[in-house]
Amino acid sequence: MNPLNRMTLVAVLAGLVVPGNTMAWGIDASLPPYNVACDGTDETSGIQSALDASSVPGDTVLLPAGTCAVSSPLKVRYGGTIVQGSGSGYRKSGRQNAIGTRIVPIEETWSGAEVILVQAVDATGLEASCTPDCEPVFGVSIRDLTIDVDSDNDAVPATVDGIFWRSNAGLLQNLKVYNATDDGIRFRGYSSSEQSPYGWKLYDAQAINVQVEKADGDAMLLEEGATDMQLSHIVLSDSGASGLHLMGGGSEQVTTSHFYDNAEYGVFFDGSGSRTKITNSKIEGNGAHGVYINSCSSAPADVQFVGNNFTDNGRAASNTYSHVYLQSSLDCDGSAPARATRLQIVANNFTAKSGSSAPYARYALRLGSATGKTGDEALVQGNAFGAGHFATGAIDLSAAAKVVLSGNSGLTGWEMGDVAESVTDAGGDATVSIPHGLLRTPTAVSAQPADAATADLGPFYISSVTRSSIVLTYTSAEPKAGTYKYAVMAAVR
Repeated sequence: MNPLNRMTLVAVLAGLVVPGNTMAWGIDASLPPYNVACDGTDETSGIQSALDASSVPGDTVLLPAGTCAVSSPLKVRYGGTIVQGSGSGYRKSGRQNAIGTRIVPIEETWSGAEVILVQAVDATGLEASCTPDCEPVFGVSIRDLTIDVDSDNDAVPATVDGIFWRSNAGLLQNLKVYNATDDGIRFRGYSSSEQSPYGWKLYDAQAINVQVEKADGDAMLLEEGATDMQLSHIVLSDSGASGLHLMGGGSEQVTTSHFYDNAEYGVFFDGSGSRTKITNSKIEGNGAHGVYINSCSSAPADVQFVGNNFTDNGRAASNTYSHVYLQSSLDCDGSAPARATRLQIVANNFTAKSGSSAPYARYALRLGSATGKTGDEALVQGNAFGAGHFATGAIDLSAAAKVVLSGNSGLTGWEMGDVAESVTDAGGDATVSIPHGLLRTPTAVSAQPADAATADLGPFYISSVTRSSIVLTYTSAEPKAGTYKYAVMAAVR
């Protein structure tokens, strides 16, 4: 017997049935008047009717196991609704027979931008017009089901998200979203123009044990108002863009998760994401940067990476991408980037997999470039860097200021890049002081001329190294005054 029908039988025997097939614990969509069979035929009307009947917070809509074919988005529009499948099952391939509740768009008749829409809508299915006294949907839960947008991978239906989520204090749990032809899951709150005067954010929304695979866009996109979310045990992989894209909001808590084999970035801070903490996770095999922090227009502050494993990122091109890259002005159309402050990178592992070969990541950590300081007041502590696992070096702090490095193993050097400094003494020994901003004294330093003009200036030696600067002294009796460039590297242990 179908487990849902067994639950219904118990409810009937206990005298809990009320008119309209609404049980004390919710609605069994497999029974009249909804008659959802999930047998591959169009179930849109039945499922939507059951969702619309769940107008009391806490109502559960139970969906049977099988293939639930739909021709338009399923709309969850009441706060507190629980959409309960019969298990997320497996991908339908080989011995994995898709047991569980599997929601699939019907290619020939599909119309809509997402398979499941969670937001306040009016009776016609249109988004509710939010006025100052409007309260958007809250506390929705979706559990134990799979959404397979394009199971035969023919890009039909086109540009469809798996879930568009606009509920605060809600829960996504034990879900799988495959083959979205746009983003796997989109999270967005309400702007101040939609919900006056302050907007409505997704405070305390949770995603637990959620897998998103092979989305054409981002696996998981956090837009405006996607703030204070809790993401745990999520797996975001094989997307055409990024695994986790933070385009709005901040204070996200991400733990025990896996971001791998995405075409671009494992995690993308797109000008937002302040106070986000990513812990105990794996970020590996992504085509470009493992983590990309874009600080061109605005920059996140107080971001923490603690106890993560970074492996084999930047595989799309040799010596181009890094495990963690903080945007520099070189990529900001000539304008100076915003300053990303108080970045904490603690107790992480940066390496290449055993037996792997080039292309390697350019750096483990690249905090900008010499043309624009972007990494202020960063803490890099207790990390492990694999020897010989980076195409250029373990760490580039050329654009960072007030960086504290402490207790890092395998850190053989950092590269300051080409540093322009002036030689002002036109007679006798001339000195050049190059500030490094590390707040501690490097244990070994090297410096070389970075262009022909500097090389022609004459021989020099490193005369002193302090907590704040590296001093070069020229031995030529008549050095020429001017501005010259130096390539400086140092070892910090």
